[in-house]
Amino acid sequence: MGAYYLTFAVVFSFSLIAISISKSMGYQDVSIKGQPFAVKIFLFLTAAMLIFVAGCRYYVGTDYGAYYKGLTTYAPNLEKALRTFDEPGLPLVARIVSWFTDDGAYIVFACSLLTIGLFLIEMYRNDNSYLMVSLLFLFLPWDGTFNGVRQFFASSILFFGHRFIYEKKLWKWLLTVFLAACFHISAVVMVVIYFLLRNKVRLRNVLLLAGGTYLISANYDTIFSMIGFLKDSDMTTLDAYATNSVSILRILVSCSPAIACLVLYYKKELTEEQTFYMNSLVIHAAAMVAASNSTYLARIGIYTTPFVVVALPKLFRTENKVLERILRIGIVVLYAIYFYVEVSNSNALNNFHWIWERNVI
Repeated sequence: MGAYYLTFAVVFSFSLIAISISKSMGYQDVSIKGQPFAVKIFLFLTAAMLIFVAGCRYYVGTDYGAYYKGLTTYAPNLEKALRTFDEPGLPLVARIVSWFTDDGAYIVFACSLLTIGLFLIEMYRNDNSYLMVSLLFLFLPWDGTFNGVRQFFASSILFFGHRFIYEKKLWKWLLTVFLAACFHISAVVMVVIYFLLRNKVRLRNVLLLAGGTYLISANYDTIFSMIGFLKDSDMTTLDAYATNSVSILRILVSCSPAIACLVLYYKKELTEEQTFYMNSLVIHAAAMVAASNSTYLARIGIYTTPFVVVALPKLFRTENKVLERILRIGIVVLYAIYFYVEVSNSNALNNFHWIWERNVI
């Protein structure tokens, strides 16, 4: 666990320095473009640490080996993947990496660089609560990038373009979904989110979403058939991974932000942006509840979790700054505990090795 403690210490320190510089100089601009150069440097160092640890791991993550061998399995299949549109994104990345090296460690690093980089660029330019954003990213999607590499790559592309939904740019959002689907075909389900995120947060809409959640949870067979069609594979024989229930802790963690914000903003008028991010929390909770009886389907959370990282700093704002600080500290501490429990209980994550140790283990 030492690598994780080190990552936390560096991320906490650098992002704290970044936000301290910003506040001391009186900068209120939400966009990172309006921040002083020193702030950008420390945010760059924060991102670099998260990329470095993720990119320099060795057999940390359940499917690490598949990507470590990607230069021999993905790169040669680029032309076929392009012809059949069989998720050609990673074969393209692998082919580019193969021009420079035959070491599989570099494709893992390239994926971490691009995935985490896209996430953090969008998160930092979206909200100036840099410390909270950095820590929530560390505690929520960061370690997930060690496992579902292609799906998190798709998620980072979707999140990088998520403002197209807010700005009502449907065609640009469809193009974003198409690019994400090049890495994982499941990204096509995010077309529908365009029509959900802009609805008013009303009891009727919450109840309709709850009804949809029930219908999904009651029709897994139909959903698996649709997935089999998209993936051109037989999903009738499912392994334990697909049919196991998701841990109750994970479901509670997914639902808590939506419940807390619905209570906090009960009978209050929301701005357009608050409505957008409140909906993202409700949709994330609904998706995870709907998929609660299938760890396979619960991977939909890969696409909705990044919204939580930005939504919480935007929604947990009050005129009472002392109360706001207490709430934010409490949120970060709770997610830190969740991160520790998840990582320490995962054999694929808790035994961390660096890439330069590969010749001695």
